[in-house]
Amino acid sequence: MRPDIAAQYLLTNALLDAVQVLSSTPGNDSVVMNYIDGGSSQLWYFTEGSTEDNFRLHTVDKGNEYALGVFNLSDGSDYALLFDGIEDDQNDDAQYWTIDYRDDGTVRLNNEFAGSNIYLDVVKDSLQVQMAGDDSDGQNWILSQYAGSIVKPTATTTDFSTSTTSSTISSTSISTTPSTLLTTTTIPSRTSTTPFHSSLASDSATPSATPTSTGGGGLAVGAKAGIGAGVGVVALAALLVVSRYLYKRHQDKKKLAAYQARPVDPTPRLGNYK
Repeated sequence: MRPDIAAQYLLTNALLDAVQVLSSTPGNDSVVMNYIDGGSSQLWYFTEGSTEDNFRLHTVDKGNEYALGVFNLSDGSDYALLFDGIEDDQNDDAQYWTIDYRDDGTVRLNNEFAGSNIYLDVVKDSLQVQMAGDDSDGQNWILSQYAGSIVKPTATTTDFSTSTTSSTISSTSISTTPSTLLTTTTIPSRTSTTPFHSSLASDSATPSATPTSTGGGGLAVGAKAGIGAGVGVVALAALLVVSRYLYKRHQDKKKLAAYQARPVDPTPRLGNYK
């Protein structure tokens, strides 16, 4: 079985969620697992290799000039996955991949330079993409042909009536736009069976009782009224005292003015006189 050379693919892993796909990185030449967005760094395609059984592996973002290859680390302890220019590669085997189709519908991707028992692999916890042996679960990849539609995660829905949040993956595909995670809010509907205008009419027709005391240990309304009356009496008494003082002072001033305005006899008198 051979892949369609003219097709583009999404590469997901059976060990991970269906919304995580293998992607090239624009900032450097490595590969990572990212959430699906339908971008050019996530669309993979094959070109012919050295034989009819092997292929070069590209992303739309990197183009035909760069292919994914396997290289030894400097200490020889492991392999590095990097995009390299096709003409710059000194070892063509490093960019040649064979596809092992499995009975469960998944595939394993083997690199000729790494050896027949070394496959493209991903670590579940760290999402590290690597080359590994021993037939681990992270070596089972799913090739999904891309035809302008991608698997879209369902919206995360918050229901305030039950205070629960759920998120599921839907197999529904969209044909024009990349997938995005949407958040919608479900507001509980009004549960009262009484019409709103009837409720208002009932409220207005029924007078509310006047409370005789306040909550929390406050004074009773009657006690507050008595205190208010007492304060009023004291204020009235004070006003009367002040008014009387001002009236008396005014009368004293009138008497003083009358005394100062009396006529004075200019002739001095000595001794007694009648």
